Amino acid sequence: LCTGLSGLYTVGGSLANFPTIADAVQALTTCGMTGSVTFQINDGTYYGSYNLASVPGAGGANQITFVSASGVAQNVVLIQDTVTPVSGARNTFSIGVPNVTFNGLTFERTLVGTAISGCISSNQAASGLTVTSCRFIDQSGSTSTFNQAIRTEGTDFVNITGNYFNGFYYHFFGNGITTNSGYTQGLVFVANTMENYRYGFYAVNQSGAVVSGNTCTDVNSASTFGYGLYTSRTIGLT
Repeated sequence: LCTGLSGLYTVGGSLANFPTIADAVQALTTCGMTGSVTFQINDGTYYGSYNLASVPGAGGANQITFVSASGVAQNVVLIQDTVTPVSGARNTFSIGVPNVTFNGLTFERTLVGTAISGCISSNQAASGLTVTSCRFIDQSGSTSTFNQAIRTEGTDFVNITGNYFNGFYYHFFGNGITTNSGYTQGLVFVANTMENYRYGFYAVNQSGAVVSGNTCTDVNSASTFGYGLYTSRTIGLT
């Protein structure tokens, strides 16, 4: 048996509460949480993929936060591309619980698999996903549609604010629900900088989305076309 997590924990190195992000995620998914949890990640480069499909105690007022301890996104680099063969390269974080936040981190991709590959991927259970002041850098040069920075599938109340994106086919791919003529609610996409893309912002089946103050430059040079902002089947977009 283990005790549910609550409060602030350090990650990275022998003196931290958890030596690696994998150790922190394993403790969270195994032991659960009894209150909000913040993981302060020390400077360094971390390799691996992490699955937050289920966390006992998640939801309600409880928040899960991953944040740079130094406050400098460039100093904390997450790379998931350690899978062999390359076809297995998938998501850095797979999110299936509510109220997860990423703040001040760098996500890098060097390989793209033969299935949809997002640095952050969330499903319908991950309401309240927040990504702020992060950097998403693709180094693969891939023009595959599988190459995505953030992908949300039916996730309500997503907040993507103040991030930098470079090199992905889709910097943000927001796929709303399509059952019973429903729409995904409350997307906020504000003050992001997007460079070198086929689609900077792509969102479908959304209601009440706010898209404001974003900078879109430089369609991928290998592309014959591109979109800074693309929406379809949206209601109340502002």
